[in-house]
Amino acid sequence: MKIAVMIKQVPDSKLIEIDENGNLRRDGVPAMVDPFGFFGLRFAVKMKELLGGTITVITMGPNQAVEALKRCLEYGADDAVLLSDRAFAGADTFASSRTLAQSILDGDYDYIVCGMQATDGDTGQVPAELSVMLGFQLVSYASDLEIDDGKLFIKQNYGDTVRKVAVDKGTVISVSREIPGERPFPSIREHINAKNKPIVTKDRVALNLGAYSTGMKGSFTKVVKTATPIPVKKQSTIIDSSDPEVGASELLKEVNQ
Repeated sequence: MKIAVMIKQVPDSKLIEIDENGNLRRDGVPAMVDPFGFFGLRFAVKMKELLGGTITVITMGPNQAVEALKRCLEYGADDAVLLSDRAFAGADTFASSRTLAQSILDGDYDYIVCGMQATDGDTGQVPAELSVMLGFQLVSYASDLEIDDGKLFIKQNYGDTVRKVAVDKGTVISVSREIPGERPFPSIREHINAKNKPIVTKDRVALNLGAYSTGMKGSFTKVVKTATPIPVKKQSTIIDSSDPEVGASELLKEVNQ
């Protein structure tokens, strides 16, 4: 069984800067593995423990994203793929998903595991876009998994309810939270072994993608303007609602002012 985990290296949220095109500046900014990506990796590691197989972590980004992949190799991934090309810069979620989907097709994976969203964008669109592009089914809000009679079952946590669904191969799994249990820190041995695990770099040509299908050229959305919201203090009015009819009347007066 082959599992692909989509991760993303994101800039430190305390040091985020925006360029003239409305994109995050990533070069030279300290970065980290997105927390939801780690949720997805832990989920995949548990799948591997229960079902066997291999885990490949895939990310799209500049060369410095190798550090994020190395960290994932320390935490249980078997190999890693970096999709890096100047042509990928400025991609929206659609262009990003197209690039990721092409790399997945090259690997012939059984399951695709993603974090529900990324902290630098919070769109949550990539898992669904991948499922459509790959022709895979989508299971969202995954929070845990178990094996019953040799079959994989995933628990979906919707906040007010939890349900368990059977999952076959050919599925994109969107992980919404960390699976139960303490996250073990990698040992010295795992840290050393990670240095010997392969990291393959692929560019646009290696993925057989056209120049106008990736990055800003392949994006359907453009950032027109960014701005920092300015908090505005408003005066509060307390209405005596001991008499509901009087309270409702006073509230209407305030609303209509």
